[in-house]
Amino acid sequence: RSPSRPIDHQRADAVYLTYLITSHPPFEGTESLRQRLRRVTPLSSDRWDFEFVPTDADLRIALSRCESRYVILLEEGVLPANPAAIKIPLRRMENDLSLAALTGAIQLPAGSLRIPPLPTVAWTPATCFRRSAIEGIGWFDPSLRGISRDYHLTFHLWLAGHRIDACREMIFDREMMYEDVDHPQISRIVADNLLIANRYLPGNLANIFWQDWESRFTALAGRAGKKRQAHFAIALARWRARIDRFRN
Repeated sequence: RSPSRPIDHQRADAVYLTYLITSHPPFEGTESLRQRLRRVTPLSSDRWDFEFVPTDADLRIALSRCESRYVILLEEGVLPANPAAIKIPLRRMENDLSLAALTGAIQLPAGSLRIPPLPTVAWTPATCFRRSAIEGIGWFDPSLRGISRDYHLTFHLWLAGHRIDACREMIFDREMMYEDVDHPQISRIVADNLLIANRYLPGNLANIFWQDWESRFTALAGRAGKKRQAHFAIALARWRARIDRFRN
C-alpha cells in the first residue's frame, strides 16, 4: 500500500473512530466539544463519535460499548492539536496491521511537550488504539489507575505479539495545568506501580525496581512529614502482590 493512500471512509465499521474522554461528572459543554473535535477530525460526522467516561469508572465497560475500529482515550481538557494529529496515526495504522497503538505527546499551556515514559509504552492521555487488539487481550485491569493501568495494558499487548510505536505528528493540547495530587493518591499510584513490577518483570529486575521505589518514596515522604503513609503504601503494595501471586 502507498503511504499516501487516503483513509477509506467506506469500510464496514459503523463508526471508524471513538474518542473516550475521562472526566468528572456532571458532563458539560457537550455541543461545544463536538464542534471543536469536528474541526480536527478528518472524518465525516457519521464516522466518528465521542463519549464521556467518569474518571473513576471501569474503562472496560465503556470500551465494550465501542463499535469503532480505533479508540483514542483522552483526559478532560486534552484535545487533538490539529487534523494531522488524527489523520497521520490513522493512516499509519491502516497501512500496518501489526500496530496495536500509536503514542503521541501532550503540549502543555506553557508550550513544553509531555511524552510517554518510553516511546513504546501505551499512554492513555495521548494514544490511538486499535480496538480489536485491546478487545483481544481482555481490556483493562479495573483495580489499576493512571500510569500503572497503562503499563498493565502495554505488557498485555506485548505478550500478545502486538506493537506499539511513537508518532511525532500526534500532538494533543492540554488546556489546563495538572492539579496537585494529594498524598493518598500518590500512595495508591506507588502501590499500583509496584504491583505491576511484581507481576511482569523478571525476579531480579522486579526486586531492583521495588528497592529503588521503596527507598525513594520513603525518603521523599519523610521530608514531607508523611513517612507513616509511605510505609503504609509499601505494605499495601506487598499485600496486593501476595494476593496477585495467589490468584495467578
